[in-house]
Amino acid sequence: MATFIGGFDEAGHPVPVSAALLNSVASTWPPTQATPPGVEEILQTSRQLFVHGFFVYEFVTVAVAWSLLAVEAALRAKLPSRNSRFKSMLKRAESEALLTPEMASRLDAGRHIRNDFSHPTGQIVWTLVMATGALKTSHEAVACLFPENH
Repeated sequence: MATFIGGFDEAGHPVPVSAALLNSVASTWPPTQATPPGVEEILQTSRQLFVHGFFVYEFVTVAVAWSLLAVEAALRAKLPSRNSRFKSMLKRAESEALLTPEMASRLDAGRHIRNDFSHPTGQIVWTLVMATGALKTSHEAVACLFPENH
């Protein structure tokens, strides 16, 4: 992992990936104060897994799976209902303008990924870039569902 490039410094030189760098990236995805404690704990675990991916690369993918579980838990908390299927909750959140159509679409793709994670045929491994985008989306979705000012 230390041979991966994690960006470039001010002089244009490559910066190696480090646990500190991953922690810095993960710290840009904080939950809102309004996030329910159980959801916040799942998000926190996803961030910790992402950082620990420096030591065990497969944890990066596990972090994505965990962040999608957090979105599902957030939807359950925000939209209590008898029909608590992830797909139905996403549609409802979009129809109630809690999520933008783009966000709902990205999360629906995440739902499919979550299903693949739940029924694997082998180890799934993602790149840091893929995982970073998915983790950021999950955190943004929870922030949309539980904004600071509500």
